[in-house]
Amino acid sequence: NMGLTWSGKGSASLLATFGAHTPCNWHVIGSKGHIKLDDQAHCPTKLTLSTTEGRGVFNEQVFKFELPRLPEGFAVNHPNSEGMLHEVQTIEGCLAAGLLESREYPLEESLVVAKIMDACLEQLGVRPWPSESKP
Repeated sequence: NMGLTWSGKGSASLLATFGAHTPCNWHVIGSKGHIKLDDQAHCPTKLTLSTTEGRGVFNEQVFKFELPRLPEGFAVNHPNSEGMLHEVQTIEGCLAAGLLESREYPLEESLVVAKIMDACLEQLGVRPWPSESKP
């Protein structure tokens, strides 16, 4: 379990395990409603946007996404991972255009995620690379 907080911006509770088959969904809850990414959250095919209309009363909008077809002869190891083909195609397009980052996921966003992951590993006492030693 991980708890993350951002001063004045909110918090997040995360659960991940290799020891059980857990649901792979995400819920983002805000003051005006919530968003649910259905199983498999790493490549969802359905998103439900629920806006608050009153206590316990929500207006729901459901968005469905088709997974791309994998090229013949390719396979994935985890359910819905063919959805990552969009990322591969985006990077291929960026490289072909001579771009060093994508508009959809700029370098700065990657660095923020890396810093969060480094902080989590540090707090757990995990060093990701054998050559790294704790000072």
